[in-house]
Amino acid sequence: WEPDSAVIRSARMDGSKVNTLVSRLSTWPTDITIDYQNGRVVWVDARDKLVVSSKLDGTDIKYIFGSPRISYPLAIAVWYGSTYWADLHMSAVKVARERTPLTR
Repeated sequence: WEPDSAVIRSARMDGSKVNTLVSRLSTWPTDITIDYQNGRVVWVDARDKLVVSSKLDGTDIKYIFGSPRISYPLAIAVWYGSTYWADLHMSAVKVARERTPLTR
């Protein structure tokens, strides 16, 4: 994609009902997942070295964490209050644990 042209969209499984959730990202999103427990979309940004989230409707964008914890994120997963990401430059899978009702 070209700079400032990346978007996050949702659609039905048959490809209908396409809806833009987050538009004009000036970043390089490399992976995306859904945090069902908190009702959020979570993605990693390789250029700005960030983990970012929004509500499922694309509102309430939050920057969760970034450099120096992240070098070059390629993949992301959320599981029971913990966020996992694969980092190419560190050759590792990293984790950030969050305190949630399921992990207390």
